[in-house]
Amino acid sequence: MRKSRIVRTDFNKEDSVVWTILSFVFIFCLSATPVSADAVDLALSEGARLLSEGKNEEAGKLFNQLVTENPDSYQAYYGRAGAHLHSGRINDALADYTKTIELNPQYSKAYVSRASLYPSLGQTPENLQKSIEDLNKAVELEPNLILAYDFRAQMFRLSGKNEEAFADYRKALEIHPRDVEALLGLGSLYQEQGNLQEALAHLNTAIEIQPRFSLAYSMRADVYSFLNMDTVKQKDKYIAGVFEETDAMLAQGLMDDAIAQLTNFLSSNPEHAGAYAGRGLLYFLQNDLAAALEDYTKAVALKPDYAESYNNRGAVYEKLGKLTEALADVNKAIEIDPQMENAYYLRVLVYLGLKEYDKCWENVEKIQDMGFEVDAVLLKRLKEESGRMD
Repeated sequence: MRKSRIVRTDFNKEDSVVWTILSFVFIFCLSATPVSADAVDLALSEGARLLSEGKNEEAGKLFNQLVTENPDSYQAYYGRAGAHLHSGRINDALADYTKTIELNPQYSKAYVSRASLYPSLGQTPENLQKSIEDLNKAVELEPNLILAYDFRAQMFRLSGKNEEAFADYRKALEIHPRDVEALLGLGSLYQEQGNLQEALAHLNTAIEIQPRFSLAYSMRADVYSFLNMDTVKQKDKYIAGVFEETDAMLAQGLMDDAIAQLTNFLSSNPEHAGAYAGRGLLYFLQNDLAAALEDYTKAVALKPDYAESYNNRGAVYEKLGKLTEALADVNKAIEIDPQMENAYYLRVLVYLGLKEYDKCWENVEKIQDMGFEVDAVLLKRLKEESGRMD
């Protein structure tokens, strides 16, 4: 149940590439909207919340008001671009990202967001070059911005520049060895070269890190097909299909159907940690915390290095008010994956509940050092409770 930023250029289907790109931008807009705890930024946080709940019209009105009242605020334009994007207004989003950059030429994420839109206007050499130029600027401003390398690698592939794509994926892995998108990208490139063993090795690693990623299984099935390994190919195709269908059910709000799908899968695949993790997420979204806790516990028992499941179980414990257990799980997630930004965010919440404010601020700074932002509402609460109003 994870959206991918990987573009499978070997499919030669422009529509699938465009919508993969737009899915990436939707997620990125929500996670990267720059916020701090003043009135404007609290409104931006509210707008991001509305978008995450699918309330696009309300969010659009809020962002329009922000732009009208704060015409020099790059954050307001960046937020409104996300609202345009959610409503399918690509050209309006592009214009607002451009305005964001005019107002703040140092804001790297605006370059990434704008770069992400050019291919949706047509994968012409001109649009791909514009995208690459924006991504060049992003990594110049923020040399460790992993998603910029991942995305630029995709643009290089679409431009027929595979060596440059290899270099960017390797750079992303140098920064973050558990970057699943880079592992999948390299797997696809190696397959294209005919180096099937290297392709298989990278895809195996991706699935080991994230065992509920449907695209990884689908890609590995392709490699198995070339290797004439039909039994494992069919198994991977089956697993990919289950997770793809579950994702589709989740997108349609069919939670019970998605849970039933994974329960049926687990009846014949009781050792699949990814399926327990996926069902745990669905239970969590339904606020069935006891069932979510049980599934995440099974996931980490089957796969003791499953960072995402430790973090998600920590979120369940935090919601249950079991902060000691939550802290232990989030610490374990960070031990496994020191660059999991969501884990640091959760640790802020846990330390806030424990009233350990200095540790809250340490984790806020870590999140910001990684190039991510902390929700304005949470920052406001932290400042008020800790007495630190600077």
